[in-house]
Amino acid sequence: MDCKKKLCHCGLSILKPEFIINKLYNYLPDYELDGVVISNNHIVEQITMKGFHIENGTNSLFEFSAYKEGIDFLEDSSLLPSGVPILILNDTLFLKHNAKFFLRKIVSYYSTIQRTELPTMAGRLDPYNNICYSNSWNNMNGYISSFCMLINEKSAKIIVSCYNELPKYFFSNDIDIIDPKWGMQIESRLREFIRSHLIDIDTDTVWYQAKLLHNDKQRI
Repeated sequence: MDCKKKLCHCGLSILKPEFIINKLYNYLPDYELDGVVISNNHIVEQITMKGFHIENGTNSLFEFSAYKEGIDFLEDSSLLPSGVPILILNDTLFLKHNAKFFLRKIVSYYSTIQRTELPTMAGRLDPYNNICYSNSWNNMNGYISSFCMLINEKSAKIIVSCYNELPKYFFSNDIDIIDPKWGMQIESRLREFIRSHLIDIDTDTVWYQAKLLHNDKQRI
């Protein structure tokens, strides 16, 4: 198959980069793979392996900061040819999901993502499960899970812009998220959705990381 898929992989909190790269070649033999792996856990020298650049990540926002850093690297290094979809994933795909199944399902949308001129993303749709039962921007009742996504270049630019705008909405850690004054500048439904997933650690719908980090104000 004559196609070249850029891979921006991040969130390597446990797995080593070479494990991820080898798995991708095994599961996607019909694609020419290259791109960047952002390592958030294993300190690595800046090297190239099987066409992938391996870079250290800041881990400032878990896999999400690595997504931005990976996309920035691809653009800054001129490794993102126009029109080539980007496969973004983290190690959760291999630790908690059927990686082969999800990868092949998601890359089956390669031509759709490549052709579409609008910002486009393919992945697993999960339902919102408490407080915010629909997206506050588009009223959809679900979201694309971040462990594996196929996006186009326009979507990549939106992802980067969202991270760049974070300081405008989360500009201070002085106010505890439990405080009613926290996040008053955020759209109300989104604000309550965030707070419910980070504060209510005894509920079934809490973000699993919040149970581990509820005393770490900077991470929260």
